[in-house]
Amino acid sequence: VDGGFELVTQPHTLEAYQARHDLWHALNEMRGRGWRSWKSSSSCGLHIHINNASFATVGHAAFFTKFIYQNREPLIRFAGRESSYAQFNYESFVGHSVHIGYDSDDNPIYKPATIVDIVKKRTHTDDRYLALNPRNRDTYELRFFRGNMNPKAILACLEFTYALHEYTGTLTTTDVLARKALGWLPFLAFIRKSNVESTKYRNLYDRLTVARRNGDAGFLHTRGGEE
Repeated sequence: VDGGFELVTQPHTLEAYQARHDLWHALNEMRGRGWRSWKSSSSCGLHIHINNASFATVGHAAFFTKFIYQNREPLIRFAGRESSYAQFNYESFVGHSVHIGYDSDDNPIYKPATIVDIVKKRTHTDDRYLALNPRNRDTYELRFFRGNMNPKAILACLEFTYALHEYTGTLTTTDVLARKALGWLPFLAFIRKSNVESTKYRNLYDRLTVARRNGDAGFLHTRGGEE
């Protein structure tokens, strides 16, 4: 990062991040001294890793990754940027072929990769500059968030990742195919319901609702306090 530095944290649960008052205090102190990320002239990004092993099934991981690539427009607005370092390019995400055997002349046979092949690590793209980077051995990397030093905004992005993980873990194939559950509005309904039941995603809920526009589709709060 030109004229700055990158902050890397150790793995945390969401609850541990929410309780890291020393971290959030340090960021607020830095903001007070003039440090910036969202408003920086450099191409700052907030990258969030989630462990492969946290997904209960292949379907769970597939739904999680598919959701991100199916909801490009609302996620660009929520994240605050569209970047060549975090492209919403599903064709690149599943762009490789998979070796499935040999023909009668002993020539290799390949088939186009699917999202399940990516999730099962049978192959992966050469491009890591994707909205969701699958190339790491143990994690998926969400790369599309704009850099930020506002603790509430950072927590909203962390809560988004956890909420999407929780939401996609509840879905069935019928939900996805017949009920279009990988759309943005069903996910918003899940966040609303979660906010009624607990405050686990309180920063995410606030960010999705404070500057609401256009009814249910206008959840966005991407200005105000970002630094």
